[in-house]
Amino acid sequence: MTNTQASTRPEREAIAERLWLAVPSADDAEAKARTQEMLDAYRAANLREAIEAARGEYLPDGTGSADDAAYNQAVGTVVAAIGALLEGK
Repeated sequence: MTNTQASTRPEREAIAERLWLAVPSADDAEAKARTQEMLDAYRAANLREAIEAARGEYLPDGTGSADDAAYNQAVGTVVAAIGALLEGK
């Protein structure tokens, strides 16, 4: 589990508690389940957006300098970390 998963849980639950009341459903259990599905989809969309933003930080391969290579490696590490969040690791 990553640090962000642990730290965002209370905020997610606070949003869910407010949102499930507005979700049309046959009963509370269905509304709560649909709310969690909506929040999961929203989180996944945000993580995919973050991955694309991070990928935009890659430097072109033109220079070949060690500093540029290290920078691109760090960007790759960030992309992988966000991807792991998306996969639920």
